[in-house]
Amino acid sequence: MATEVSTEVSTTTATQPETKRRKFSSIPPRTIAPFTDNQPPVKLLYPLSNYAFAPKTINQYQAHIAKESETEANLLKNGKIYKQKTFKSDQIPNNNLYFKNLKNYNDLYGTRRYLQFLILVAGEKEPIVMIFKDKSDKFLIPGGYLNHDESETDGAKRILKELFDDGEDAEEEEITMGETVGRWWRTDLKPNVYPYLPRHVTRPKELIKVNLVNLPKNKKFKFPEYFKNFHPYILVDLYDSSEPELKAIPSFLSRFSFGCINDKGEITNEITQEEFKY
Repeated sequence: MATEVSTEVSTTTATQPETKRRKFSSIPPRTIAPFTDNQPPVKLLYPLSNYAFAPKTINQYQAHIAKESETEANLLKNGKIYKQKTFKSDQIPNNNLYFKNLKNYNDLYGTRRYLQFLILVAGEKEPIVMIFKDKSDKFLIPGGYLNHDESETDGAKRILKELFDDGEDAEEEEITMGETVGRWWRTDLKPNVYPYLPRHVTRPKELIKVNLVNLPKNKKFKFPEYFKNFHPYILVDLYDSSEPELKAIPSFLSRFSFGCINDKGEITNEITQEEFKY
């Protein structure tokens, strides 16, 4: 299981994750020959201390619902019962309301599209992934589903705002959707998902895409009420998770190299495109 951080949500900046004690070799690393052909550029990550996480207030929540009411009304089709429900528990995968809503969508429009977002920040010489928990203590990768007539770009922009913005700071730089790093198929109205579409399945219920997000240097995250708190994890601890979607994250990210920037603006893990050390 992944190592859990006991830090509860607050308006202060996050703390480094607690991890299993690991022994580090005292032998200096050796340089190996260049081995970076056809590899994406190094991604620079800003330190965890640059970001703050806090739940949306009741007033922020009510204001957002009022703003979205007209959009929701437009989604009702000929008296059908399907309706996009922003900030409701049907956005949380694998509960009864989620599957009921998914079935309604499937009956009307076919396969539903769902976007998940990986929030990566710099830890001490290694990347950190921010994983959320709901009120039943289930681990969640933040995300949301697209409307049937919504483009992926427009849907991603809407979902990211619903997940992490409160609309109070108009000058704050927005976060945007980055590269797709993985996909999951939901073949039935059950929790199980698969990294491939079996040949005998002709009507999959849901296609889930896992994307990185492009973060500004600083950000105050205001997340919805259905998230209980957040937990920072290093990749090695996620790889030990018993949950397939969490366990797969290190594999999804293995094609990238990350440069971790500390509070002084220095890259601490000494990884470049030209040279890797072990």
